[in-house]
Amino acid sequence: MQGYTSTLLGSAEPVADFSWSPAHPLSYEEITLIDLSYDNEDDALTYAWDFNNDNYIDSTEQNPTHTFTREGDHPITLTVS
Repeated sequence: MQGYTSTLLGSAEPVADFSWSPAHPLSYEEITLIDLSYDNEDDALTYAWDFNNDNYIDSTEQNPTHTFTREGDHPITLTVS
């Protein structure tokens, strides 16, 4: 896994952050993405996960699971609003 992208849009905007489990997954091992995002306004957040950097939303769940079928780095982006 390559890491994560956090999106900071301003002081009053939500901040996207996440981790995953297991920390060092193997190919074909399911991972759980764990949302760590927060919003200073205490608004309900919406989630847009892109698991393969193709600008296509793969999940809108808060804590989705995913299985990568090949070894290597896998960029994951979470955008919250």
